[in-house]
Amino acid sequence: QEFEHEGEVSRARASKLDPNMMASIVNSGEVHIYNQKEKKPVSKLGGLNQEGFGICWSPFQKNVIAAASG
Repeated sequence: QEFEHEGEVSRARASKLDPNMMASIVNSGEVHIYNQKEKKPVSKLGGLNQEGFGICWSPFQKNVIAAASG
């Protein structure tokens, strides 16, 4: 499935607890959150100062995500 996305995708991960939720991290460190029923991000998260390299959904709690930059 294709999504509207700004920038180059560094990583993308689907949530195991909610298969409709997906997240990607771009070179700027911004995290884009998608509901697969939508064609554009439902949320954009900042806070990382460098290129993002890690992203992971919580295996225990719905809609909780961690991201890292280097």
